Amino acid sequence: MKEANFGDYLRKTRKLKKLTIIELAERSGLSYSGISRIELNERGTPKPSTIKLLAQGLDEPYELLMEKAGYVNGEDYVEDYDYTSDPTVTPELKELLDDIQSLSPEDRALIIHRARTFVEGIKALKHK
Repeated sequence: MKEANFGDYLRKTRKLKKLTIIELAERSGLSYSGISRIELNERGTPKPSTIKLLAQGLDEPYELLMEKAGYVNGEDYVEDYDYTSDPTVTPELKELLDDIQSLSPEDRALIIHRARTFVEGIKALKHK
C-alpha cells in the first residue's frame, strides 16, 4: 500500500481496522483533533513518539508506521549483513553502530533520519 503521505496511510489503515477517529484516539491516548489533522495532512510528519502511540492504537507494527512516515526505509536493510565482519567498516564506525544497536527502535529511527539529513546537507554544501 503506497500512499502519497502518512495521513493517507493512517486514514486507510484506520478504516481497514473499522475504527472511528474517536476510537483510535481512545486506544492511542491521542486527541481526536490531532489524529484528524494528521489524516487531513494539516500538519507535518508526526514525531516518533506519536507514531508509537498510533501503532499501539491500530495494533500495527511500530516499525511499519515509522517506515510509512518516512523515518525508516525498509529497503535500506539487508537481512544477513554483519557489519562486525565487514573490513570496510572502521573501528570507530563499528563502535558507533554497536551503541546505536543498544537504543530503542524509536531512537534508532530518529538517529537514522537525522544522519540522512546531515549527510544531505554536507552533499549540498559540496555542490555549491
